[in-house]
Amino acid sequence: MSEVFAVIVTYNPVLENVKRLFERLRESEVFVIVIDNSNPEVDLSLPEGCVVRRLGENLGIATAQNIGIKTALNMGARKIVFFDQDTRLSTDFIKNILKTFNDFSVKIAAPVFYDNEKTFGYKLVDIGRFGFRKKISPETMSSEIDISVAISSGTVVDVDVFEKVGYMDESLFIDYVDTEWCLRCFSHGIKVRVNPRAVMHHSIGDNSISFLGFNIPVHSPVRRYYRVRNSLLLLRMRHIPIALSLREVLFAVVHQFIIVCTQSNKRDYVNFFVKAVIDGVRNRRGALS
Repeated sequence: MSEVFAVIVTYNPVLENVKRLFERLRESEVFVIVIDNSNPEVDLSLPEGCVVRRLGENLGIATAQNIGIKTALNMGARKIVFFDQDTRLSTDFIKNILKTFNDFSVKIAAPVFYDNEKTFGYKLVDIGRFGFRKKISPETMSSEIDISVAISSGTVVDVDVFEKVGYMDESLFIDYVDTEWCLRCFSHGIKVRVNPRAVMHHSIGDNSISFLGFNIPVHSPVRRYYRVRNSLLLLRMRHIPIALSLREVLFAVVHQFIIVCTQSNKRDYVNFFVKAVIDGVRNRRGALS
């Protein structure tokens, strides 16, 4: 069996997208673990070479990833790569991202992202020890670089890292899960090596607001609850630089104000915002109750 395992977390997925991703990973001899958060359960009938765990309800991205990680470890994984359900891979993605580990000091490897239609690269964000952010354009990269944070999709982790820094923080449920974990790794001296030859393609969702040159995604009121609440929870975490935490709180509030002003269901957004602030101040974690 392969020593490289993929963990794919799904939530009411488009089945063809999952099957396409599965087939591409199997072509690269990666064993696939699918953790399904859908409620009700969906029919994820996949061929051999795959384990499907149906949770029967949405337990959050962190819990689902942890179940996938532990399943992979029990099956002998040495490296685990994470994917979203709608990820599309090139034929050489796995080969290229694994080459990053030719440097034996590398413990986490991440790709660069380009927009499907507009062909621009999504900027990487490196957060310094004091919380100040530096943005890096993939187009300017001629070689691999080390940064402190990366999104989980496409990221490959040596399993030794989980023993050293722990698993994903399930109390966050969804937002900031990858940021918190990467900064926890950073606090242990582990950085993310970004490989510009490992390319993934992504599209910004149509549901966004353009404001002063910024694209603000418009999530549901419930999703905004987690964004606002978790930004406040970051303030309590010693490995999260205070400047970063304060920035995220400020942006969460500003974005919420813009969304309330522009969306029709204003009352829902206001109610969930108030609850998020109260729960964040009271240090309430986990799923929204």
